[in-house]
Order: sequence, then C-alpha cells, then structure tokens
Amino acid sequence: MKRTTLFSRSLIFLLSLGLLTNCSVNTTKDEATTVEATPVEASCFEYYTKFSPAFLHSSKISISKKNNIGQIKLTVFNFLDTNLSFSDSAVLSASDFNFFFRKLGSISLMKMKSSRSMGLDGIGVHNMYLQDNRKNQFYFSSPIKGSKEHQIVEAIIGLSQLNLKDTKSKEYLESLEQYFDFGLPCKKISDNPYEVRIYGSLSSDEEQELTNFIQAIPSDQPVVIDMTNFEGMGTMFYPLFKSLIKRNKQIIWAKKHATQLIEIGVDTAQIEPDIQAARRRLN
Repeated sequence: MKRTTLFSRSLIFLLSLGLLTNCSVNTTKDEATTVEATPVEASCFEYYTKFSPAFLHSSKISISKKNNIGQIKLTVFNFLDTNLSFSDSAVLSASDFNFFFRKLGSISLMKMKSSRSMGLDGIGVHNMYLQDNRKNQFYFSSPIKGSKEHQIVEAIIGLSQLNLKDTKSKEYLESLEQYFDFGLPCKKISDNPYEVRIYGSLSSDEEQELTNFIQAIPSDQPVVIDMTNFEGMGTMFYPLFKSLIKRNKQIIWAKKHATQLIEIGVDTAQIEPDIQAARRRLN
C-alpha cells in the first residue's frame, strides 16, 4: 500500500508541473467510452512504469508519444523514491515505436488488470497508461516468462536498452533484468574485435546455455570479455572458465574487482579495470 501511494503521489507531482504530454483528442464522451484505438495506431499516448525491486534501487520509466514525437526517460532513485540517483532520456523514432508494439503484440495496455501476488525477493511493477482522455492503472509482480505481464516488461526494458546508452543506465537495466526471465546474461558485442559481455549473476539452471556461449568464444584470436557489471557465479562454473583460459591466451578481461577471476586462474596482467582500458589494450 505504501509503495502504491508513493507512485500515485509521484505522478500527481508530475502532472502538477505540467510535464506530461497533453494527449487530449477531439472525441465526445460517448466516443471515448466506446472507441479504442490500439496503442500502435494512436498518435498520442503516455505510459509510466515504476519498478520496485527487493534488492535494487527503484526506478521509473516513461514512454510518451505526441503525433510523431516520442521520448523515453529512465529515473533511478536512491532511497524511498525521493532522492534522485540519476536519469537518462532519449528521443524515440517511428522504428522504436514499431519495436515496442511488436513486443507487446495483441496486448491492450488499456485493458490490463492488476495481479497482486508477490514473492518476498521479487519485484513490484506499477503501471499507468493514458490515451484519448482515458487512464488505466494496473499492478503486477514477479511475472513468469510467457505471461502478458512478462511480455510487457520485455517491451519496456527492450526499448530502454535500445535507446538509453549511458553506462549507468545500461548497468541498471542489466541488473533490473535479473528480476525477470531474460535468459542467459551474456551477449556478443562484436566480431572484430571479438568482444562479449557477461553481467549479472550466473545460476545453475543456465549451465547448458553458458557452456554453449563460452565454447563459442574463439581460441585463435584476441578477445575482450567485459565483466564490469558482473556480480558473481558458483564454483560449479570454474572448470568451464578454466578451460577457456587454457585454450585462449589472448583474452583481455575487464573487471574492477577481480577476485573471482583470479580464483579461476586469470593472470592479473590480463585484467583491466574498465572496458575502455581493455579495448585499448587489445588494439
């Protein structure tokens, strides 16, 4: 209840400042209650989502569109949704909105209902969608993969990751991913030079996926492995990384606190504190 109240107050504060896009349209009261354009057809809408993770700073993501102008904004808080940690924003293009609504598929944000179940170490997600003088608020928590709720999260975080490029934003969104089912937290960044990013934490149910990913890293060329936002892994994965170290002596690792890398046998001379230094070293 307390979190819901904070979210409502925050939105009222934004409204009072006039920061919300004016999405009024010329429809009668009867038309507004009987006609519903799908979001992808709407020329104007506003969507606000607040994430309340159990062990991560809370955040708000806003997505708005007025005619052909769109914006996405991430705001991350330090404590009790009152102290700002940082914010980041970007202009959205038509292709961005196409991506967002393809992810949503047939889901109607105006018709979504709340689901109140929540795990102790999960995440609460508050939503407010405004379109054509109407508003829908709904809440869900810790959604499972394949549900409408998880599909909505995939659309929001996916759009955010496409457009918000600040390092703080990227790392926060990667950490936020860990509260949902986004799959293995490993990505190939480029082929030449070969660079991969491993972030978050690795769990036992990802063993086969991780094995396939690590085995795909080449043995005969220089490689950068970016672990600047990596939290840790169980010792069960140590042999896999040891085998990688053994077959490729040209790997440069990026990790500021590299205790676990040293434990698996990485030479400290091959470790740089940040990704920029690692890339320079490779070149």
